[in-house]
Amino acid sequence: PTALMVGTARGAENGILFRTGDALERAGRVGVVVLDKTGTITEGRPSVTDVVALPGRDEADILRLAAGAETGSEHPLGRAVVQAARERKLAFDEPAEFAAVGGCGVRAVVGGQSVVIGNPRMMANEGVDLGALEGDVARLQADARTVLIVAAAPAGGAGPLRALGLIAVADTLKAGSREAI
Repeated sequence: PTALMVGTARGAENGILFRTGDALERAGRVGVVVLDKTGTITEGRPSVTDVVALPGRDEADILRLAAGAETGSEHPLGRAVVQAARERKLAFDEPAEFAAVGGCGVRAVVGGQSVVIGNPRMMANEGVDLGALEGDVARLQADARTVLIVAAAPAGGAGPLRALGLIAVADTLKAGSREAI
C-alpha cells in the first residue's frame, strides 16, 4: 500500500494519473508503448522539409508548379505544399482542372500544363520514370518523410509526363516530446 501511494504521488507530480492501484502495478510490467504520433508527439501540421529538382530544373519552379496543382487539395500534405510556396513568396496559378486520386496524389492542369503529384506508386501507374530521383526518394523515406514526386507534361500536353523533382513533407515533433516519452 505504501508503494502504491508513493507511486501514485510520483506519477501525479509528473502529470500521470492512475485510475486504480492495479493500473499502477500493471504499468511495471509494460514492455511496449504504442503512440499515435500525429498530434500526440508531433505538431499535427505537416510541413515541407526538402525540395529536390532534377538537373536543369529549379527548386522554386518545382514548388510553384506543385503549389498551383495542390491549391485545389484539402489534404494536409497538399496544404503544406501551398503553405511552403506562400512562405517563400512564390506566385502560382490556380488549377484549371483538379482531381484527387485517393491514397496516391493529385492530377491538375496548371498554366495549361498537365501536372501529376504523388507517391512512387502513382508515378508507376502513370508511366513516369523516376530516374535520378530514386536515390532521393529512398533517402527521404528512410528519414521518415513523405515524398511527393512532381511530374508534368509539356505545355499543351504534347508529350509524356516526366518527373521534374520531388517535395518531402514531415510532421515535426512537439517541443518536449522526447522528454515526455
